[in-house]
Amino acid sequence: MAIVLGNKNPRWPSPTSFTTSYYRDSYGTSSGRYLPGFANDDAAGYTVAPGVNTINYYNSVGTAITSGVWNGGITAADFSGVTTFKMQATYMDASDNKLYMVISDTNPTPDKLKLCHVDKAGTLVQHAWQNVGTGQSVTISALQKDSSGNLFAFHESFATNARGFKVHFAVSDGAMTTSNLLPADAYGMLGENFKPQFGPTENNIYMNVYGIIGTYAINQSGALSGKILNATTGRGSMVMAWPSSGGRGPEVAISSIYNILNEGYYWRGMWGASGVYGGGGVSLYTITDMNNFVDAVARDLGYL
Repeated sequence: MAIVLGNKNPRWPSPTSFTTSYYRDSYGTSSGRYLPGFANDDAAGYTVAPGVNTINYYNSVGTAITSGVWNGGITAADFSGVTTFKMQATYMDASDNKLYMVISDTNPTPDKLKLCHVDKAGTLVQHAWQNVGTGQSVTISALQKDSSGNLFAFHESFATNARGFKVHFAVSDGAMTTSNLLPADAYGMLGENFKPQFGPTENNIYMNVYGIIGTYAINQSGALSGKILNATTGRGSMVMAWPSSGGRGPEVAISSIYNILNEGYYWRGMWGASGVYGGGGVSLYTITDMNNFVDAVARDLGYL
């Protein structure tokens, strides 16, 4: 019997963890997920807990930090010129020791987004509001940093924007620009909820994972579902089953149809996944490991 070597099925990378005392990778609540603090914390074991509309900062024994805007946690009251507030995305940078946030206001017309950042001392910097254009949503994906040092995320894509919107924020002044994800000759239309959590990889692959397919999906119960896209060729799938996590994949939370996974966090060189609705813990994976895994999945499915 012939044995073929060198062709292994893609497998979820092993999660990693910070060795801090208050950070826990097995617990999350609807008001916050406990993630490692700043790289330049005053002592080991600090944690930052981003929630839906509040961010808190704790020392190693769980005492809240009260410096600057950390006093009482960062809330809508700390931001200027906002009526209908929502925290859309956060990004913790390990090089400049800043926690970046994108907030939204859907009360004015057009809707608006604003980039802000805060340091461990509680000094909050707010940039100017940016108008959201026609066919774009204030709902964005996980915030990442690109090779230029600026930030990017993805808008939900509507019918008028079949090639997807990538939104860019300049860290110097918060200026927002957009670009299309897919090439001009790409056929078809992206699903409106394609907000990739992973990518671009070295091969320009993007992927997201939505959650665990519900029992109504014949022969797929228990599989992680998601979408994959080669942004160079425009080829991909808006409905796919991820390789089995083998116990390594992120923990998720229960909803009526799916076991849901949120957009996650890019945090000090890691990607942190967490179930929504407060039920799931946070698993941390290195960005390098995740990008290698995404490329392997794309190659296995024939999109690379």
